[in-house]
Amino acid sequence: MKADPTTTAGRAFVRSLNILLKFARLYGYEHARTIEQLQIACQELHTAIPLGTDGGLLLGATNSQLLLDGVPLEGSPAEKQFAQLLSAAGLASVQFFSSVTEEEIGRMAALLCSADFDFVTGRAIVMDGGRTLPRFPRIGLAAAADLPSG
Repeated sequence: MKADPTTTAGRAFVRSLNILLKFARLYGYEHARTIEQLQIACQELHTAIPLGTDGGLLLGATNSQLLLDGVPLEGSPAEKQFAQLLSAAGLASVQFFSSVTEEEIGRMAALLCSADFDFVTGRAIVMDGGRTLPRFPRIGLAAAADLPSG
């Protein structure tokens, strides 16, 4: 059975996004490796959901399991760690729309890797005392249902 090119591209994007977050935490957001990885992640996302299409890509996390458009991804250690990172951040899912920009992905990655992000509550400390998730026009963040409110 031949692999679906959209699914293959989506998996490549998830892998690149995970690497981007690791590079941002390790090297800082302005480092050349981080910037290059951001560009790679964006290219792979737009391969999975081309600009101008109505579709999107839904990345879900539950404990140590990643889901891509509702389908579980194989449980490699890197994917489990990425799922745990998203779960620890209180994110149940991240919806990427086809019109998402490199800047928005970069801002989301920078926020998740910043000292202003509280991994206990999954909220940005600098935004209204941490009561809400940050908003991005073309990225939808959904909080886990069992998060304590404010």
